[in-house]
Amino acid sequence: MAALELCLKPGDSARLLRLPDFARRAGRAIAVDRVWHDTATGVLAAGGLSLCAEKGLWRLERSGGAPGLPATLIAQASDLATIGHDVPAKLMPLAGFRGRQRSGVLDGEPPAEMALLDGVLRGVTQERSVCRLTLTGPAPRLLALSSEIGAALRVTAPRWPLGAEAIALARGTAPAPLHSGAPTVPHGATLGDAIALVLGHLADVILAGVLTAADGQTPEPVHQLRVAIRRMRSALSVFRRATDPAAFAAVTPGLKRLGAMLGAARDWDVFLAGTGQAVSDAMAGDRRVAAMLQAGERQRVAAYAALGFYLASADFNALELALVQLAALRPWAVMATQEQAVQLAEPAEPFATHMLGRRLEQMLAPGADIADLPAEQLHAIRKAGKRLRYAAEFFAPLYGKRPARRFIERLSVLQEALGHLNDTAAAAALMASLGGGADRQFAAGAVQGFVAARQGDTRADISRAWSKFRRQEPFWT
Repeated sequence: MAALELCLKPGDSARLLRLPDFARRAGRAIAVDRVWHDTATGVLAAGGLSLCAEKGLWRLERSGGAPGLPATLIAQASDLATIGHDVPAKLMPLAGFRGRQRSGVLDGEPPAEMALLDGVLRGVTQERSVCRLTLTGPAPRLLALSSEIGAALRVTAPRWPLGAEAIALARGTAPAPLHSGAPTVPHGATLGDAIALVLGHLADVILAGVLTAADGQTPEPVHQLRVAIRRMRSALSVFRRATDPAAFAAVTPGLKRLGAMLGAARDWDVFLAGTGQAVSDAMAGDRRVAAMLQAGERQRVAAYAALGFYLASADFNALELALVQLAALRPWAVMATQEQAVQLAEPAEPFATHMLGRRLEQMLAPGADIADLPAEQLHAIRKAGKRLRYAAEFFAPLYGKRPARRFIERLSVLQEALGHLNDTAAAAALMASLGGGADRQFAAGAVQGFVAARQGDTRADISRAWSKFRRQEPFWT
């Protein structure tokens, strides 16, 4: 049995209950009144826990750990002293929910259950309308039901369990993120566990990142979100060999499009804060350079506006739902053949060893000396290095941290050297996008000349980094 939790727009519960699979299936609405407790310093919330009292029953829950997964019940009891879990002293009521819930069994084959919660969260001085739908049943049925809902209504993934959202509302702060950075597969994990952990972690990071990416106040949110998307696309490429590739088809185009839009914003962020500013400093007072930077800033603003428009679109909402389904319902397990299902239940290490070896072999194929290769081939090596590095980050704990860390560090040094060589092409593409007459061409030439001069001995650096990287033993052998 699987479970999936979705957020609907407040007021959309009536529209949901008119959909074919939901019409006349919801039972009578019952009143719901819940109160969440924590210490003054938020001890439970800091540990990812929430403690709720409802109709004389205490429930202690933990976040489901991935987008769309409902909170996990840890313990419940009518008496807090007998709940069977260490609960801190000096608890106080901090937030509540009051509303109505409809539950029912959805006919069909196989059947599924629904619970629709609609009401108001209340903190000390704030309140917020919420509408949440929880579906329980076999994963294939939940995939079909959630797709039906997503085609008719705007649905999103709950960023946090309802209890965590309630406590955050009371405190006036956002809950701590569930995940950040790169996911890692623990020693002893099965291949199925590894896929669920990596994809769930990255889906959560992506959906958290979009909340702040489009405001353009600082470049860091776009950078972090772009890295998360690259990691996710790399993970899908790694794991598609363990299951039916169609399991990932719903997210692949959307991730590619979102990554491209983030790339446009990121390129202008980096240029204006780095090369553009350096050229401006070196040619202080030159009106042509100043005009070029102003045009670049307009391009940056336009890129962020396009990103914001996309994140508010139905296309992105479809991607969001697909990420939630990927994390919570595991379509890759549903669609696996019998042979693949056996592999998913086996330890992850043999699969990781084969995959890492294959990616390293592909990357090293150009041979011992790459310094004189054309820029296009060096760029291809850089991309192969990224794919290898992300996979190495995922699987490193299976083999030991120290050898993996040294391998990843040397790979990162090589990537940085290759990246410097790519700066000229990137700067040329940005300058070409600005267009303009003679003044603009002068400024563009100044930028490209500056970048070329700054590179200095880049190819020699690439040669040294490549040689060091080739000499080291893979940490997985």
